[in-house]
Amino acid sequence: FSFASFLAGLAVDKADARTLLPTSGVLWSLAMLWQAAASSFGDVLGSRFLLGFSQAFCNPAAYVALGRISAPSSRATVLGVYSSGVYIGGGLAALSILLDGPLGWRGVSQLARA
Repeated sequence: FSFASFLAGLAVDKADARTLLPTSGVLWSLAMLWQAAASSFGDVLGSRFLLGFSQAFCNPAAYVALGRISAPSSRATVLGVYSSGVYIGGGLAALSILLDGPLGWRGVSQLARA
């Protein structure tokens, strides 16, 4: 994820964020699906690699897209709300451990990709 974030920043500078953002979302969902269907350690490792790679593109692309569509007078608020969502989402993701018992890790992965 960390190394891919550097690549993602460069890619967002050169490509259209409006294309990279949905593409990274689709790849993220496919990675979660792959993880849910994993039958070996290699599958889990590969799916997590793809997950981190695709997720690395989300923030740079989202910040650029939001910066372009928001008025200068409200840009800080828009970006602040988005940034808060990143951390709230991380907290909610941590709570997904509560679903591990009833759904199992495969079920949680399938639920998260939806």
